[in-house]
Amino acid sequence: MPPFRLTILHANDLHGRIDALPRIATLARAERARAEADGRRVLLVDGGDSEDETLLESAATHGAAVMRMLRAVGYDLAVVGNAVLVRYGPAALAAEAEAASFPLLAANVRWPDGRLVAGVTDRVLFDLEGFKLGVTGVTADYAGPPWNGLYRLFGLGVTDPATEVAAQIDYLRADGANAILLLSHLGYGDPPFHGDLQLAEQTPGLAAIIGGHSHTTLATPTVVNGTPIAQAGEHGRFLGRLDLDLDPATGCVLAHAGRLIPVTDDTPADPNVAAAIDAIRQGVAALLDEPLGALAQSLDLADDRECGLGDWVADLLRAYWRADVGLVFSGLLRRALPAGPITRRLRLQTCPTGANPMWAWLSGAQLQAILDHALDPAFHTTRPSPFRGRPLGILQVSGLTARIDPAAPPGQRVTDIHVGGALLDPTRRYKVAATDAELDNRALNAIMSLTDADRTTNVAVILGDLLDAALRDGSPVHVDVGGRLTRR
Repeated sequence: MPPFRLTILHANDLHGRIDALPRIATLARAERARAEADGRRVLLVDGGDSEDETLLESAATHGAAVMRMLRAVGYDLAVVGNAVLVRYGPAALAAEAEAASFPLLAANVRWPDGRLVAGVTDRVLFDLEGFKLGVTGVTADYAGPPWNGLYRLFGLGVTDPATEVAAQIDYLRADGANAILLLSHLGYGDPPFHGDLQLAEQTPGLAAIIGGHSHTTLATPTVVNGTPIAQAGEHGRFLGRLDLDLDPATGCVLAHAGRLIPVTDDTPADPNVAAAIDAIRQGVAALLDEPLGALAQSLDLADDRECGLGDWVADLLRAYWRADVGLVFSGLLRRALPAGPITRRLRLQTCPTGANPMWAWLSGAQLQAILDHALDPAFHTTRPSPFRGRPLGILQVSGLTARIDPAAPPGQRVTDIHVGGALLDPTRRYKVAATDAELDNRALNAIMSLTDADRTTNVAVILGDLLDAALRDGSPVHVDVGGRLTRR
C-alpha cells in the first residue's frame, strides 16, 4: 500500500499582526496548489495566540473578530492559545468557536467534572479520501512555578498533557484513525517552554507536533522519538510547511520534510482575504466608536510619578472592593485620556488589559514593603511580556498618601504613609484592592508570597469593565488628582 502523503501548512503566535494574514493566504494558496498537484492532501492549521489585546478589534470582541479573520484565510483548525483564555476566561471561547466555524482544540483544560470548556473540542477525525487523520490539541497548562495552576482561578482543572494526549490517541485509534497529529501550545525549548520536547519523548505514535507559545523559529523540524516537531516563529513572519509520508497501516512517518516560507512586504496580499478582513474591521468599528461617557478633565499617564489616570483607576479598584487602599501598576495603562467624550476605542487604547480585580488583607508592614519595592527603578522599569512592551511603572495609589524618594536606599523610599488620614500602623491589617498583576506572586516574590486563601479575585470582570461602568454611570467623571505621592 503506498504511503499517504500529507502536507501541513501552519503559523502560530500571530498576536494581532493581522496585516500578515492576506499575505499568509497568498502563500498558503500557492503551497496548497503545489502540494495537491504532487498528490498530497493539505491542511492549514494555527498553533494558537492569533489574538492579542494590542489589536483593538481583538480586545473589543475578546478574540472573536480574529477568529473570523482566520476563517476568511481558510484555516482548517486551531489549538487554543493562552491569549484569550487567560485574559477573558473560558466564557470567551464559545464566541470564538462560533466565529471561527473550524474546530478549536484544547483537550487538557477542563471543568472539575471532566467536561470540556464550551466551544472547544478534544479531538477531530478527518476522513481524507479513506485515510483517517486524527488530530488532538493541548494548550499551555501553567502548572509549574511561578503560575502553579493559573487556570484554577477560573475554576478550571488542567490534566497532564502527556497523559491527556495518550488518552486522546487511544480514543482516536478506537475511532479508526490511521495516524495522529498534535497541535500544541505548550512551547519548545527551555522551561517553561519545553512541553513539546518532553511530550514527544513520552508519547510514541505521533505523526507530528505543530507547536506554538514559545515563538520558536524552527527552520527545519526537530525529530524526537520519531516525531517531527515544527513551529513557525511569531507575528506572521513565516508560513510553515511540513510534508509527511505516512504508513497507512501504522501511522508511522516514513519520510518528512519541513521548511519555513518568509512572509515579507513583497509577498502579495490576497485581495479577497484583505477585503474580508477590512469588512470585519469595519463591522467592529461601530462597537469601537460607541460613546461610553465623558471625563470632566484630562488624565495624564506617567510611569515614574503619580498621574491622573493612575489615580482614577486606583480609585475605581478601591471603590469596587470597598477597600482601604487601591493599587495599580501604571504599566497596565497605555495612553492618557482627554477631557470630553470617551469612546470604547479610546478606552481600549488606554486600558486593554485582561487583568482581573483582586483584593487581599495586608499588614501595614507588608503594604509599606510593596510600595518601597515598586519604587525601585530596577523593578518598575522592567517590561514583562504580558505588559506588551510597557514597563511595570510605579504603583498608583488610592486611599493612601506618602512621601517618596525612588533614589533612597531600599526600605527608605517611602515615608510618612497615611491610610484614611491616619498614620500607617505596621501591625494593622488593611484591605488592599488591586488586580492580579499587582498581587500576583511574580510581582511580589522578592518580598512576600500570597496564597489563594490570602486573595479574592473576580475572574468574570476585567479592569476595563470598571472604567466602562464609571463612564456610563457617573459622566462627566471627575477625579481628585494629585497629592497622593509627593517627592521628598
